Amino acid sequence: KVLFHFRTYINNDNKTLVDDTRKWNEPFELIIGHSFQLEVWEDAVKSMRPGERAMFYCIPEKCIGYIKLSKTLRDLEKKKKNKDAVVMKSCCGTQSTGYCDLDKLTGESFGFRV
Repeated sequence: KVLFHFRTYINNDNKTLVDDTRKWNEPFELIIGHSFQLEVWEDAVKSMRPGERAMFYCIPEKCIGYIKLSKTLRDLEKKKKNKDAVVMKSCCGTQSTGYCDLDKLTGESFGFRV
C-alpha cells in the first residue's frame, strides 16, 4: 500500500491543473498489484523511493482511465464535505461525467506530479 499526494495537469502550454489531492486534505491510497485502472501510475509510483517527488508525463492512450478515476475521487470528496450532496449525473450531454472540465479531457495527455 502506498499513500501519496498528486497533482494532475493537462500537458499543454499552460499546464492546466485538473486535480490536487492536497486540496482534499487526504493522500491518495494505491494498493500495488491489485489491477489498478491506471497501470501507468502504479508503474511510476513503484519506480520511486519513499519521500521522493517526481513528475510523470502520460500519453493519451495510457490516460484513458484517469477521467473515471477523477470523477470517483471528486464524488467521494463532495460526499465527505456534505453527506447530503447530490452527485451530478450530467452537465454537458448524455455521456457526461457530471464535471464539465473532465468531459473536455478525452484525448489529452497528462502530467502527474507525485
